[in-house]
Amino acid sequence: MQDVSKDTSTPEHGVRFELTLASQAGDGATYRGLARSSGRTVSIAVEATAARADARLESGEPDADTAAWLKAAAALVRAATKAELAAGQPIPRKIVRWRELRLLPS
Repeated sequence: MQDVSKDTSTPEHGVRFELTLASQAGDGATYRGLARSSGRTVSIAVEATAARADARLESGEPDADTAAWLKAAAALVRAATKAELAAGQPIPRKIVRWRELRLLPS
C-alpha cells in the first residue's frame, strides 16, 4: 500500500516545476508558480510569446542553481506553448514537470 501522507510535491532529487497560467493577452502569456527541490522552493514567473520565453525569480535569492532552474522553466513553457501561441490556439492552464537538474552543494 502506498503511503499517502508523504508530500509528493517536493522531489527527493531534481526539481519539480509547477506553473499556472496567470494571464494571456494576444500572442503572449504569463505563467507563475514554484520550482522545488528537496531543500529549496522559489517562486518564478515565465513570460511567453510565440517567439520566446523568459523566466525570472519572484522570490528567493539568485545563484547558479536558480539560473539553471530559470533556464529550464523557460524551456518547459516554450515547449508547451510555442505552437499554440503561434496558431492562436488555447494554451495549457497548468504545466507540471520534473527535471533532473544537478544542484550545487550547499
